[in-house]
Amino acid sequence: MKYKLLVLDLDGTLTNSQKEITPFTKEVLIKV
Repeated sequence: MKYKLLVLDLDGTLTNSQKEITPFTKEVLIKV
């Protein structure tokens, strides 16, 4: 499998308080 993108959450803003990626955040990452 080839990876197209590696995303690192260095400042803790990618996930919510339950350590989940929200649907909105996921959609934004797909568009990037």
